[in-house]
Amino acid sequence: MRERVLFRADSSSSIGTGHIMRDLVLAKREFGEAEVLFAVRDLPGNINRRIGEAGHALRLLESDDIEELVELVKRERIDTVVIDHYGIDAEMEKRLKEATGVTLWALDDTYERHYCDIVLNHNPYAESKSYRGLVSPLCEIRCGERYTLIRDEFVSEKSANKREKLYDILIAMGGSDEKNISMEILASIDKEEKFRIAVLTTSSNPNIDLLKEYIRNRKKVSLHIDTREVARMMSESRLGIFSASVVANEALYLGMDFIAIESAQNQKEMAKYLAKKGIEVLKDSSLERLEESCTAILKSLERK
Repeated sequence: MRERVLFRADSSSSIGTGHIMRDLVLAKREFGEAEVLFAVRDLPGNINRRIGEAGHALRLLESDDIEELVELVKRERIDTVVIDHYGIDAEMEKRLKEATGVTLWALDDTYERHYCDIVLNHNPYAESKSYRGLVSPLCEIRCGERYTLIRDEFVSEKSANKREKLYDILIAMGGSDEKNISMEILASIDKEEKFRIAVLTTSSNPNIDLLKEYIRNRKKVSLHIDTREVARMMSESRLGIFSASVVANEALYLGMDFIAIESAQNQKEMAKYLAKKGIEVLKDSSLERLEESCTAILKSLERK
């Protein structure tokens, strides 16, 4: 019988889309021969449709209650569970493990305690030593750049021919950008309308109408919603302004020049890592010097 694997993750306008997107990469990379299911909630602004498009079965949950997940795992006769959810802690993982006997994976970004067989921190900054005392000595720790979950489109783009630069600046503040930081960035760098700017977002973004209204009369700004050409657009851009999150991993992989914006608690480790690599990192509360930074970086790139 094929191994049955269940991913527990969510997406929404407040959570974002990163968990589901990286889980789809992991499912293909690690469990390509298995039968993969996703246990998710039907939250506002979710991208659950992407799971079905990838060929995986979907199971809807009514709550974040671990007992509901336990019952689902038993009913579906699951062999392996992958937890990628900030709302499920070590005690809940222990309850799931003891009640079902599954092989348990936990995806982690921020060095939290886990009760699992394998902990995966796919970010390039991650270090195994940081999990000492946070997981069992028997837990397998997978950390760092060799485990980074990169989508196929980026692998293909890295080997593609050099592309013409269509944009001066590419803005990507995550799938949902609930705080509407993209608008703040535009307000900071588009005062004189001197840059060719592309803004990436998804239909999970609750601020899409505001963005559409902003760019309506701006000929040099374009809005791209739910595009499947993110890697290509990175290659077509001279400079990126990205959240200090998964998109930063992708930009690093392509070797793109970018400025990182730290806008959430779970981005602190990534922000520190990027700063050590010499990449400019700004807080979302200090965007007033962004235009000056963009101008200086673009001028320096012209000299290369």
